Amino acid sequence: VVSVMGMRPSSGYWTIIDGACEIGGRIEVFITNVENKTCSGFGTLTYPADAVRLPRSELPVVFRETQLSCTEFSNLLERSSRP
Repeated sequence: VVSVMGMRPSSGYWTIIDGACEIGGRIEVFITNVENKTCSGFGTLTYPADAVRLPRSELPVVFRETQLSCTEFSNLLERSSRP
């Protein structure tokens, strides 16, 4: 499974495949895209992408996408690193 965002104007963009599971006769793939609207990044063109290998399946695939700002993503990382 591959998630790509296409060309972006800075390094402040990410796409992350968070996981996948079988639910109700289909494979659901969970993706988080981080958009750089307010945070800084290096001013260079990037092509954010992520890939994971899943077992072969004939089940239909559904993508569940979450959009976060870089501030929201930073806050999420901060909370998850606390004991």
